[in-house]
Amino acid sequence: MPCFLAVVFAPHLAVLRIPPMTRCALLIAVVATQIACGVDTAPSELPAATEDSETIASTESALWSCGLGCPAGSHPTGYSCSFSCGSDCGFGSSNQTNCETNSAGGFIQCGISCPAGYHPSYYSCTFSCGSSCGAGAVNQASCSPNSGISFTTCGLGCPTGYHPTGYSCTSSCAADCGFGGSNQTDCVVNSTAFSQCGTRCPSGYVLESAFCNSSCGSCPIGSANAVRCRQP
Repeated sequence: MPCFLAVVFAPHLAVLRIPPMTRCALLIAVVATQIACGVDTAPSELPAATEDSETIASTESALWSCGLGCPAGSHPTGYSCSFSCGSDCGFGSSNQTNCETNSAGGFIQCGISCPAGYHPSYYSCTFSCGSSCGAGAVNQASCSPNSGISFTTCGLGCPTGYHPTGYSCTSSCAADCGFGGSNQTDCVVNSTAFSQCGTRCPSGYVLESAFCNSSCGSCPIGSANAVRCRQP
């Protein structure tokens, strides 16, 4: 019977009209009885808090960081100013960076130089990246992975493992080309033998011949702007 009373009446002690000191003494007696009867007096566990998986993924893929830069494996998507980062936030100044994880399929970032393993496929301008977007100005790049048999990149040159087969000009790569100028390169993956723009072969290949190729630009009489390369 004492055990039954301890279990039944314990939850109601707080609401009974009993003087505080008496209520405290009764509560101690009830708890002691519960312990003697083997009743679990520990508070029940609350259900574990759960978070939406998409929210977690979003939090992990985007992070504001003090300073103008991102850790390896991520890229900047915007700059802003926060007093939490300490420095004075004058007109147009920035002291923090929004960083997002690099995607294997490509991404758009502040700045026109893509990280290793990616190349810029076009440039554009946005006020989120901080600088003024006047006529022809650029401050962000679309970075695509260096993969596949071929691709076109802004700038004059190809990443390691690829060779240039032609140069051209496009407004997507922003810079004014002028007459006959170029601002993008067609890149093809290296094979056992290939022809490329330039006068030298990449490391690991020997030069077979030199010639002129209009895709590689102009050639003064008697000169060459392309070579045939092969593995030894």
